[in-house]
Amino acid sequence: MIVAGMTPTPEREKRISFSQPVTAFGPGLVVRDDNKKVYRSQQDLKGDIVGTMTGTDYTQALIKSGIPKEVKVYDSPADMMHDLSLGRIAAGMNDYPVMKYHEKSGAYKGMHVVDGYKPEHIAPMAFGVKKGNDKLLADINTALTAMKADGTLQKIKAKWGMP
Repeated sequence: MIVAGMTPTPEREKRISFSQPVTAFGPGLVVRDDNKKVYRSQQDLKGDIVGTMTGTDYTQALIKSGIPKEVKVYDSPADMMHDLSLGRIAAGMNDYPVMKYHEKSGAYKGMHVVDGYKPEHIAPMAFGVKKGNDKLLADINTALTAMKADGTLQKIKAKWGMP
C-alpha cells in the first residue's frame, strides 16, 4: 500500500490501483519574506525562476504553461528550499499540506507559504495498492467510507491542516 499524496492518473492506474479519494489539494507557493511580489495565481509567476518537485502533476503543467522565466525541477524539497533561501529561485512550489506543515514546524526560516495563492489545478489524492490486491483495496475503501460518514477522516485532516 502506498500512503502518500498521489493523484490517480491514467498512467499511474496502469501500474497500481487506487482507493477512493481521501482529500484533494494543489501546490502551494513559498517565497522569501523579503519578496513583496503579490502571488495570487500561476500568472503571477511570469518572469520568475520557480522551483518545483520532480514527479508531480503540476510540474509538467507549469513547464508547459511557459509562464515562468525558468522552471527548476528538484529531487528533494530541502534542495529547493536551500536555493530559495539563497535567492536562486523566486518561489518554490510543492504540495500545499506539506509546505504548511513545514512552515508551522518552523522549518522555513525567512520564508513563508503565500496566503491567497490559488493553484491552477486541485487534484484528488488517494492511496495506492498493488494491482490485483482487491481484498486490501476493498478493505481500505470500506474504512474510508466509514471514516467519512462518522467524521473521523475530517478530524484527522483538520488536525494536520489538510484541505
